Amino acid sequence: MVASQIKAIDTTLNDIRELAIEKIGAQEAFSHLLLPTPSHSVAEITFLRFISWLYCAYYESAKTLFKALSNENNHYINVNLLRTHFQHGFDTLNSKRDQELSQKVVLWFSTACSMEGEPKPCDEAKWKDCLSVILIESSNFLERCKSDLESMNEPGLGRLRYRISLSVPAHQLESILKEVLSDFGLLDFIDSSKLTKSYTEKINHELREKNPPDLNNFIRRIFEKYIANEMPLPIDGKDIIKIYGQSPKVRECLEFARDSMISKPCGKDELLSRIEAVSKKIFF
Repeated sequence: MVASQIKAIDTTLNDIRELAIEKIGAQEAFSHLLLPTPSHSVAEITFLRFISWLYCAYYESAKTLFKALSNENNHYINVNLLRTHFQHGFDTLNSKRDQELSQKVVLWFSTACSMEGEPKPCDEAKWKDCLSVILIESSNFLERCKSDLESMNEPGLGRLRYRISLSVPAHQLESILKEVLSDFGLLDFIDSSKLTKSYTEKINHELREKNPPDLNNFIRRIFEKYIANEMPLPIDGKDIIKIYGQSPKVRECLEFARDSMISKPCGKDELLSRIEAVSKKIFF
């Protein structure tokens, strides 16, 4: 039953891929989805693999197509939240936003399998309930996207083409950023994923504003300018406050850290050691 449902969902996804290429007229609307469809007898494992598969299909393979078609659909958003919940986690101790997002995941589980405030199901029966819900949600979402794409008029298709051409997904931005960080000797010390997240919206906004002919080169220049002017750090003010407490000197520590990284890039522990070596004499 589950295998046939997943196969039908994969078929609908392929139908959308063919429709997008035919009607939008751009092969780049989809990149090849390398991750195979999940297949396992244990519901928990199937659920986890299926979430990863959906994330790749919605957010990576299809670039911005599903974002444009979703109209902030709850299922589209929840796939991203569930994937983050299981593969990265939320910083519920230090981030109010992460607390709110984590609560949305708990709410999804509560609705899907009658959980009460638990972060995930506790037995195989509950996992089966959750798997059944996510299969139904994804099937309905993709069928609606397919229908919308089939019935879309030429002005709508034109807007969709424009939006796809001027939006670059985070994983593609991160690939370019990693090249730049490597060129600057910083790849081993800076969290490229975190840095990409802080710049995704800004870069896509600039793409829509300036419509550059060479997207990759344009994006690379933005990252190069940021690194040259600001020098990303493997630490932030909170790391310094944890050691020394709140002080106006925290800014000076960060300035020293930035100069130190320019002189000789290093990781978090080494950079904090450098700060500690001079802080008592100079800053505190």
